Amino acid sequence: MPRVTLSIARLLRSNQQLAIANAGKAAAETAKVAEETQSLIDLTLGLDVDGTRQSIASIERRLDQLEEP
Repeated sequence: MPRVTLSIARLLRSNQQLAIANAGKAAAETAKVAEETQSLIDLTLGLDVDGTRQSIASIERRLDQLEEP
């Protein structure tokens, strides 16, 4: 019976180590996805800002054209 208990203990320890390793991998993957998501958010905001600047420049050009004789 002690051998069975020892084998079960080793199996549990091995499973625990695998679970810890898998949790570490999952955490790393989550961090990677979070970083990629943040990059997409930054890009989207950048495009928004650029689009707004282009719109403002376009409006300014139109106003300038209206003011010219």
